[in-house]
Amino acid sequence: MNQANDVSVRARRTLSGFLAALSIVLLSAAVGASPAQAAWPTPPQSVFYGPPSYGLGLDSIGNIYTVSYGIGSISQIDLSGVLLEDWAHAVSGVSPPGPADAQPNWITVDDANNVITGGNNGVVIKYLATGALDPTFADRGIFTLPIHAGQDYPPCISDVVTDHAGNIYTANFGDGTVSKISPTGHIKWTAVVSARGTGTYGLAVSGQGDVYATNNSEDTLWKVRSDGTLAGGLWPVTVGRNPGFITLDAQDNIYVPNTSDGTVSKILPDGSIAGGRWPASVGVRPGLVTIDAAASLYATNNDNYLPDSDGNAIGGGWVSKILSDGTVIKDGWPRRAGSVDLYFNVGTLGAVIDASGNLFVDNINDWTVTKFAGATAPAPPISPDAPSAVLEKESATVTITPNALTAQHGTPTSYTITADQDTSKHCTITPPATSCVVDHLAAGTTYTFNAKANLLTWQTAASAASNSVTTAETPKAAALVIRVNHNHVGAQSNSITISFMAPGPGSVSLIGTVGGQRASNGSVKVCSAKKTVKTAGKVTMTCRLNAKGKALRQQHALRVVLTVTFTPTGGTASSANRSVTFALTNAVKPKPSTTPSNVTG
Repeated sequence: MNQANDVSVRARRTLSGFLAALSIVLLSAAVGASPAQAAWPTPPQSVFYGPPSYGLGLDSIGNIYTVSYGIGSISQIDLSGVLLEDWAHAVSGVSPPGPADAQPNWITVDDANNVITGGNNGVVIKYLATGALDPTFADRGIFTLPIHAGQDYPPCISDVVTDHAGNIYTANFGDGTVSKISPTGHIKWTAVVSARGTGTYGLAVSGQGDVYATNNSEDTLWKVRSDGTLAGGLWPVTVGRNPGFITLDAQDNIYVPNTSDGTVSKILPDGSIAGGRWPASVGVRPGLVTIDAAASLYATNNDNYLPDSDGNAIGGGWVSKILSDGTVIKDGWPRRAGSVDLYFNVGTLGAVIDASGNLFVDNINDWTVTKFAGATAPAPPISPDAPSAVLEKESATVTITPNALTAQHGTPTSYTITADQDTSKHCTITPPATSCVVDHLAAGTTYTFNAKANLLTWQTAASAASNSVTTAETPKAAALVIRVNHNHVGAQSNSITISFMAPGPGSVSLIGTVGGQRASNGSVKVCSAKKTVKTAGKVTMTCRLNAKGKALRQQHALRVVLTVTFTPTGGTASSANRSVTFALTNAVKPKPSTTPSNVTG
């Protein structure tokens, strides 16, 4: 056996052996246990569901799903806490589908309510909401990861997540890889995220399709770009010991529970490690973190004991709350989960939050799911569908399809619409409205728009782009040509008429000025006129001398500069000049005297 093969087998035996041993303990502890009959009994609010499940699924109706490790049966717990065992069997009416050796570890539900499990032998099973296997997925609903070179067995799947397009991502513990599987069951890519080829453990996927993975053996966090290539720079990041199941916030900060350190770390999107109150200390063995729409984190802890305020040890299995700044909440937290009479490791692990702020956790050692009613803010919303845009001159009306009202995601309080080409162009939609207007778009520019859903402090990733709209070009300035019959005005006339061709509707101003040593302030307006143009064509205007102009031409001839400014509707103004001369006004003769010249005194 070569070294690579030996590593793979040891990794598989490590995870499988741990889970098998745990199952023996659980079976022994459960002798004489009976399922809870009342719906979400209190206290504690827990429902017994059978052999252990490593993780929980939540559908759009609010049903909780568990999968029994080593057996593969799926149970459903409905909104009122009623247990439906062997859900796939009970719903589909046939024997529970799926291979007997799948040994599923983890379960999730996608946005279309498909239930997906990942198993120890590299097996992914996809069930429809009806409980039947999805016939369009891989081999009639069952996909098995390939055995890579140097290995004897398929990798063990320790985590499975989905994106909003229905792609499935698996953390392959046996060979240190992450795989992206299409909704129809084809591998899109497999990325190696371990130099040692073992230990890939927890996953999270961003709205842009970037994948983050913990390596439980190397104490690292990796980033895989949406195309399957590994991010460089500060990646991979060294975190605490034995990192577990991770989550992201709205800004793609990653929160990592460090199982052997009893802490939760915060890693920024560029790979740098947050300081301040981070890492947050939450106990001895945090295994998973989930997040609500107020950006508060909830860390499950599967240690044997929780010290009380006096330092005394009480039965383990609890959930801690951490604020977005890393503050660990002490008032009312941590909260106990599982059976209060079970004084060994309750094993609180998986957790989900619904749109009403109910927190559900599974307790793998006493085979229960605990509901903390209204304990948190709602679950974060999903990204909206692509909006549509309609152009209206220099603005666009953008319309969204509101997020479906489900128990799986938080209901947005508003949507932010932003132009992809200019983020300063934006507007907000507040339900029940479904559209808003983005104003002041630049002329001659093509725009698309994205939508983000907002709930409390949460803003989702951007939706896909809308259809494109293009604003009209700015009307170009017309080349004006002023025409006059002659440039010299006789002494008896105080006005001059000009003409030019207007390229379209708009407004016109005509100003005549004189300048020189004899004009005060250097320039004097001696005539003016204004006109509104409704259509393209010839425009005629007359500039008549005002009193100042008439007075000046009694002193000397006036050389007047005529300036025509045409401003097209919605466009940029253009101007043209033409000089004309007003002749000196004829001298006024003095009136004859009526007094005889020979009269004196």
